[in-house]
Amino acid sequence: MRRFIDPLMGTAVRISGVTVLLVVGALLFYLVGEARNAFNQTFAYGHRVAAQASPLPSNYDLQLDPNASILSATPEGTEGLDEKEESLPPPSVFSLIDSPAGTAALLDGKEPGPETQVVLQDWQTTRRAEAGSTFRFFVFGSPQLQGDKMTLVWGPDGGFLPEYVPHKLRLRLVRAPSGITAPTVDIDLRKEPTGSLELPAFVAQTDEDIQKGYLFEITATPTTNSFWATLGGLLKTSWDPTSSYARYGAVPLFVATLIITLLSLLIAAPLGITAAVFISELAPQKLKEWLKPFIELLASVPTVVLAYFGITFVGPAFLEIVGRLGLAPAFGAESSRSLITVALVMGILLIPTIASVSEDALTNIPQSLRDGGDALGLTKFETLWKVLLPAAKSGLIGATLLGMARAIGETMVVWLLSGGTVRMPTLAEPLTNLGKPTKAVSDTIAIDIQNVSFGSVHYGHLFILATLLFIVTLVVNLTGYRIAKKAQWTH
Repeated sequence: MRRFIDPLMGTAVRISGVTVLLVVGALLFYLVGEARNAFNQTFAYGHRVAAQASPLPSNYDLQLDPNASILSATPEGTEGLDEKEESLPPPSVFSLIDSPAGTAALLDGKEPGPETQVVLQDWQTTRRAEAGSTFRFFVFGSPQLQGDKMTLVWGPDGGFLPEYVPHKLRLRLVRAPSGITAPTVDIDLRKEPTGSLELPAFVAQTDEDIQKGYLFEITATPTTNSFWATLGGLLKTSWDPTSSYARYGAVPLFVATLIITLLSLLIAAPLGITAAVFISELAPQKLKEWLKPFIELLASVPTVVLAYFGITFVGPAFLEIVGRLGLAPAFGAESSRSLITVALVMGILLIPTIASVSEDALTNIPQSLRDGGDALGLTKFETLWKVLLPAAKSGLIGATLLGMARAIGETMVVWLLSGGTVRMPTLAEPLTNLGKPTKAVSDTIAIDIQNVSFGSVHYGHLFILATLLFIVTLVVNLTGYRIAKKAQWTH
């Protein structure tokens, strides 16, 4: 009978192993397949330009100037005159509001001419990284302009960061008005996104004279392809996928995940290993029979229960403690939902996992090592410190890595306790980083996936995050299991 059972069991083990590999491969294939949607990204960019008399008022704000022209490529923009542009009357030298000078955009950057349509603001559609665009606009003074100088002011449209687009953005003077000697203008808007430029005054006496004024252009020239532009965008530090100028910088999400993981391990690893040592080496047999199942039972507590425990007890207790110690300003803690609250609750979550695996590693050490310590006259604690812990080092490291994998992939605790605010931690404010809300990779995926369109660019970026999280967790898990099984001692 045995000669039939042994091959059958061996075959079953091999089939199980192959099945696990197929499931992992299928999951990875699915994640990568959905992540491909991110590479359909088109890139939005936009600037505001306005003309004013010289010198500029000290309280001037370009974002609030009603005469400013917005030259923008956004997902809502179209080629040609759209409703957004139609809703704003074209500029007139007689209708400028509180300004003796103004700007006017050429629709879709066309060459000026008798039939050229002039608009106040030009919204074009977004383009792939391989495609560029041109915005052209006139700068002119109204009959109320006094003096022989005028100033052109430019800056990014609200929410746009020039460093987040894979294009070279330049502001150039194409043509000066007849009879006026103007300086050469060729400005890199990536290096100088905000600025002003003084020009000799040109006064448009009629609306037809607008096209005789200064003709400028803003060009977006490709510098890479969409594949590398998408990957490069992930390495930025701003995550704002719902903005008109969407940004997918995932660095703060991964940094928050890393900090939460390390802090939780600093809490859980010492406590978990200490609990394992007590159960394995110090506890009476009857107590051990109760403690080991109890700790393993703690590992099965639903994470949502721990999360609500953090909201109702851990977070408020932390706020009260730092308040009594006078450390509240240093932490900047205003809510029970913060990075440190997540780390504390995550540490509680990891203790059973680390304690259980560590206890197994200590229990598997041969009794002969303990007897050898006694024979050498070592005390119980000397045997523990000098013999048993070094012998179980691989298992303890493996237990810590398994706890790390659990922390990296945990979602519910982070979701309910982090505060849901993307924030890039800084070395200048270490304590403030801990007391402020944060957002990690796992809860970003869980929250955002509810509000995205299937197959959209945002959807694809979430699957890029999921793929990276899956790979990291898988590698850490496999490393932890491998180390946990490896012995540093021989019989």
